[in-house]
Amino acid sequence: MRDRRLLRIAAALFLAPLIASPAPAQRRAKPGEAYALLVGVRAYDPNELHELAYPEHDVTALSEALRAGGYSATNVVLMTQTLGATRPRLLPLAANIRKELKLLLQDLEPADSVVVAFAGHGVQFSGEKSNFFCPADAKLADRSTLIPLDDVYKELEACKAGLKLLLVDACRNDPRTKNSRSRAEVELESLNRPQVVPPPGGVMAFFSCSEGEKAQEYEELKHGVFFHFVIKGLGGEADLDGDALISPEELAQYARRRVRDYVREKNGVRQMPELRGTTRDLLPVVRLARRAEPDATRDRPSRGGEAAAPISNSLGMKLVPIPAGEFLMGSTDDEDAEDDEKPSRRVRITRPFLLGTTEVTVGQFRRFVEATGYRTEAERGGKGCRGWNESKAKFEIDPRYSWRGPGFPQADDHPVTNVTWNDAEAFCTWLGSREATTYRLPTEAEWEYACRAGTTSRFSCGTDPEALASVANVADGTARSKFPDWTTIAAADGYVFTAPVGKFRANARGLHDMHGNVSEWCQDGYDARAHKHSPADDPVGPKDASRKVYRGGSWADEPRYARSARRVGIKPDYRCYDLGFRVARAAAPP
Repeated sequence: MRDRRLLRIAAALFLAPLIASPAPAQRRAKPGEAYALLVGVRAYDPNELHELAYPEHDVTALSEALRAGGYSATNVVLMTQTLGATRPRLLPLAANIRKELKLLLQDLEPADSVVVAFAGHGVQFSGEKSNFFCPADAKLADRSTLIPLDDVYKELEACKAGLKLLLVDACRNDPRTKNSRSRAEVELESLNRPQVVPPPGGVMAFFSCSEGEKAQEYEELKHGVFFHFVIKGLGGEADLDGDALISPEELAQYARRRVRDYVREKNGVRQMPELRGTTRDLLPVVRLARRAEPDATRDRPSRGGEAAAPISNSLGMKLVPIPAGEFLMGSTDDEDAEDDEKPSRRVRITRPFLLGTTEVTVGQFRRFVEATGYRTEAERGGKGCRGWNESKAKFEIDPRYSWRGPGFPQADDHPVTNVTWNDAEAFCTWLGSREATTYRLPTEAEWEYACRAGTTSRFSCGTDPEALASVANVADGTARSKFPDWTTIAAADGYVFTAPVGKFRANARGLHDMHGNVSEWCQDGYDARAHKHSPADDPVGPKDASRKVYRGGSWADEPRYARSARRVGIKPDYRCYDLGFRVARAAAPP
């Protein structure tokens, strides 16, 4: 059925070039944009400096927080040793950092804003006032391999941006290893955060601690405590006045208090981040997406239907708490339902859980692949998977298609596709190991409960299929009578294929793209008769089933296939250009 529907759109998608993909964004396309250079250094020469655990996590999660706050992906330069392994330009060496900083700051306009962040080691030499950040190639006896903060100040002062913010977490214990060659050559001023010369006018600098203090980092956070709360603050917790804009002062007020309290309770010591300098404009650091007013056609949420504040994990994923509760699962005869969705029945979710607010993205899946060397089933098997051949104007199965490229353009913030159930499970296992917790795919009962968000209608936005295009990236198939040209229909929601995650309005639980964009794997084995005999409490399909469940509909599906109750069973090694997943995690105990 799926392929028959797709064949119907293949000819029309031949016209997709008429909706031309935009040219790559120009870095200086227009004023009023936000830019960032984020540098995290994890590993150093063992004969110089200690290795650190979390700087890469810090800046990677920070980049995702900034992008969620309005920064274009093309305007954020992320420099880590992991990225530098395949893209040498992004290796955080002294020369590379200087080059990227100069490139980023040139031609900025007064309406622009810029954030520069350093996570790694920092030093101050005895008898001197200047502070230095240590790149990956740092040699303390060779100043050319260090980045003086004074030079960063000067570069920022010279640029015209209205907001210029420097974030620094580089003050830990003596960074030198026991056998460091520099011990006999240079003397450091302090083991902890030294006195910092204030930045020049128009530049603000936010340091992870005050003079004489040490920046803490904790295994349970998977971050330095400073960047952990900076990231949470930028995610919305620092919006103290509720205007959906987070200023440097709001961020500092939030992070100072949270860092101080967390470290005091954890270690009985003091760490107080310090904001220095002034800004010449009132530009915010991030602009939060305002939640749209609820659709008047949406059914009133039942108990637990309102969105809770999301949390961020080590990948910068947002996960929202889903409370325990009960709901009416499945379909009635009046919504063009399939037999395996009936009869509808009362189901109880007895344990709260966390669910990703969006589908797993290409960029997040790439981090898994880069960290583990994992090859997806499509890449291992030699058969590839389904992809769009633009020159032939058709979908086909070919070894050249994989999660890396489904035949149509995808950026890092698009949902990953062409992954099997087994690939999704491998990702969850890796992420759980990385964070010492358990990640998994949601059960289909959890998925539908979260998708409905207290509603009993066909969609979480109501019952009208025509209205779905305003909240979901679907094929708008019911509009064929009005728009027989599929390219016109696709233009209704602005996307021919996948859309960046989170572009469409969230449901009442704060979850995006539960309808449309890509279908999503669930944990369960598929049972066509599950609605007739499965238990009322926390039902899960059979583990030994030959097929697994996926839910949610996709960009290629008509609205009826994106209904809250719609379920599909298919082999776990199946992969397709409109099938991905989102992750679930057990809620922390109260």
